[in-house]
Amino acid sequence: MSGFYYADIHSNNKRHNAVPPPTSGLSKQGYSTMNAISQNALSAAWGGTSRKRATTEDEYFEEDDEEAIPDLAYIPAPGSPTRIEMEKKRQEEEEEDDPLDAYMAGIEKQMKNQSEKSSTSQQAGVRNDLEEEDVEESYYRYMEENPNAGLAPVDEEFPDLEYDEDGNPIAPDKKKIIDPLPPIDHSEIEYKPFTKTFYDEHEEIKLLSDTAVTELRKTFDITVSGNSPPKPVSSFAHFSFDDKLLKAIIKAEYSTPTPIQAQAVPCALLGRDVLGIAQTGSGKTAAFLWPLLKHVAAQKPVEEGEGPVALILAPTRELALQIYNEARKFAKVYDLKVICAYGGGSKWEQSLALKEGADIVVATPGRIIDHIKSGSTNLQRVTFLVLDEADRMFELGFEPQVRSVCNHVRPDRQTLLFSATFRKRIEKLAKDALTNPIRISQGITGQANEDVTQYVLLLSNQESKREWLFTKLVELLSAGTVVNYDIARDIDTHTHRIGRTGRAGTQGTAYTLLTPRDKEFAGHIVKNLEAAHQDVPQEVLELALQSSWFRKQRYKKKDHNPNIGGLGLGFKEISTRSLANSSPSNSGPPVSKGPATDRLSAMKAAFKTQYQNQ
Repeated sequence: MSGFYYADIHSNNKRHNAVPPPTSGLSKQGYSTMNAISQNALSAAWGGTSRKRATTEDEYFEEDDEEAIPDLAYIPAPGSPTRIEMEKKRQEEEEEDDPLDAYMAGIEKQMKNQSEKSSTSQQAGVRNDLEEEDVEESYYRYMEENPNAGLAPVDEEFPDLEYDEDGNPIAPDKKKIIDPLPPIDHSEIEYKPFTKTFYDEHEEIKLLSDTAVTELRKTFDITVSGNSPPKPVSSFAHFSFDDKLLKAIIKAEYSTPTPIQAQAVPCALLGRDVLGIAQTGSGKTAAFLWPLLKHVAAQKPVEEGEGPVALILAPTRELALQIYNEARKFAKVYDLKVICAYGGGSKWEQSLALKEGADIVVATPGRIIDHIKSGSTNLQRVTFLVLDEADRMFELGFEPQVRSVCNHVRPDRQTLLFSATFRKRIEKLAKDALTNPIRISQGITGQANEDVTQYVLLLSNQESKREWLFTKLVELLSAGTVVNYDIARDIDTHTHRIGRTGRAGTQGTAYTLLTPRDKEFAGHIVKNLEAAHQDVPQEVLELALQSSWFRKQRYKKKDHNPNIGGLGLGFKEISTRSLANSSPSNSGPPVSKGPATDRLSAMKAAFKTQYQNQ
């Protein structure tokens, strides 16, 4: 053991004291030894590295602990012959530089200097407040990139209503007509009973005799027919409204009931169906809103997912919004929720509001049908139905839709139908939709509102009409005046137009511009003015007399209006040739100065004197 230990120490000392010479890879005979063969094999397996393989186990583990030292290049000592020779070669290479390389290096240096100067000058002249995009510029750029941003999605199934040059809604094409609701069998539905009588006749009204009631209706110029109609009233205190509703009415600057309100409100409060025929602007909206609020407030509150208690149908979105704003004003008294559903509005927002529950819904026929089909609402709780301006809905082609909505409401509902005219289709609808109604007519059906002062001007051509409108535009807009730039399709549409300015008893003004081409419609204007007890311009009368139907009707038939006179016995009709030769003008002479013209003027003067003496 000692000999082995000594040998080990001896070998270690020998390894540390002197570097052993490299072993030869050849034997004495010139052959490769086994160590050389193993060395070459390991070098090839490890990628040809020149690292020496550890020969012993100790060297193997010691080699893992040592850091790998990279091979250093040979550096000759200063002053040595090799160093001197290397320095000479370096100097020769520097002296022999390529001229092209030197030229390119100069160009690169020059370009670098120029780029540094330009960047410095650009940074010195930049204003961040002008070059950077501000909020407004960012908004303009966004709107250019997104032209439809903020717009309601176009409803292809229910498009918006189009309007003609006169501002009248155009009836939709057959392709755009909304399919009505399918038939429904009410016998399969169990409806809950409801209360619809809320009228207590005032003591002063009870004391009125039949003669006094007749005189009061004559004063109001209303005609009432039906089974046991209630007596008209003359004050809001006679309506038996509660104090909070009366305060809201007074706050809305209502002073006294209008004729249609004086008779229609008691009828509606009694739970009766009402057919109201009255001129536009007579106060029909309040006539059905006040009883409606009393009716809805007395019913069970609407829960989420249920349909409304009251439904008001209007022909156009403008009228629907007008009714909606008026209804919200009075619905606050009873804390009732009102929703307006009309074409052109957000259908998604309307559906969410309907699903949450609404006490009163104001809608156009097409849009409410759309919501019913989509399941946003239903009509099972509707007990108060109002059809406002039913004649306009029929003119716009909504008769099937209106009838389908009426058929989907419970049969024992209370229905109020208002119209400015009473044609056969309206009469047929009233028979189908109303039960034992009370018919209330104010004035002459289709007659113009006497609260509207009409001015009819005869101008030479379209250019004259434009010039007149441009000169009067500011004045007309500030006064809220209606201008019929082009004539209406019929006299009923004309009545609706001018009724937009004189509403609920307030005075208004309307202008109608005529040209010589409007001779066929001028006769209707003359009759409308005379029925409203207003003066007819002479040039407008001359233009109307050029129409054969008006001339025959005026001189060969008796007019029902006592304000219109005929030629009288023994006077000849004005010849057509003389009328054709006369050209209408603003200051032209009258066509005839015979007794007929004098009689008409005399009757006007007599009526005016009688009216002023009342």
